[in-house]
Amino acid sequence: MSAPNTSVKTSTALLALPAFFASCVLPGLGGSVHAGYMNITPSGNFGLQDSAKANHVNSVRIDVEDGFSVEDAGTPFLRGEVNLGDWDVTVSGFHFDESNGAVLTADFGDITASQASPTPVSTNLTVFNVKGAVAYSVLDLEILDVSAGVCFDYFSVDMDVRTTTAFENLSFTAPTPLLYARATAGIGIVTGKLEVSWLDIDLGDAVGSYFDLDAMISVKPLPFLELVAGYRNVLIDVDGDVDNQDFATHLRLSGWYIGGGVSF
Repeated sequence: MSAPNTSVKTSTALLALPAFFASCVLPGLGGSVHAGYMNITPSGNFGLQDSAKANHVNSVRIDVEDGFSVEDAGTPFLRGEVNLGDWDVTVSGFHFDESNGAVLTADFGDITASQASPTPVSTNLTVFNVKGAVAYSVLDLEILDVSAGVCFDYFSVDMDVRTTTAFENLSFTAPTPLLYARATAGIGIVTGKLEVSWLDIDLGDAVGSYFDLDAMISVKPLPFLELVAGYRNVLIDVDGDVDNQDFATHLRLSGWYIGGGVSF
């Protein structure tokens, strides 16, 4: 007779601890915590007016990929969810950071460039996002649940462009309240979730529209273990003013993610 696998038993017991404590404190409380890897593809364009305001911002938009040479990048992501009766609370976040060298053929702020006189630059795009949502179930069928609520999406966008003698920066933060809807369907150990949030809003320094889609499939091979895979698509389409310079941002961050975690 072979010896019992104590490591598997210990791991299973540890995974069961959240469920045990949650059921003791609040019967009916459930949820999950996930971590994993996300591959993000940036697209869109940025425009920044020069300090003398000689150019209109829409005439100097530069493509994120072809102009600034910002490419795909991997990043860790975190996601947590709590369910209590008909209420659901979710929190997630990611951090995108990618640097590269590029050759500009259009002005960016006070960095001048043209097709006839291109300018070599180094670029860095950083985006930090935290999303929190609260939703209430409005349709509960046997395998399908539809919830509606509100979402708070915090975005911090920072685009740095440098030459050997000059530096320009387009940065803004957008703590954005959004309308939010979620559909959840499950069969057996497989569950699919689709979350959509959107709104047109004036935040003073940044006016425009925000859209956030998150589609995820989870599989539970063990009672308290979840494996997840999904797709995230974030669109930030805003105009505004930073340091007395007009700016325009049409930025899309999209990509797949995989990960895992525990549920209770």
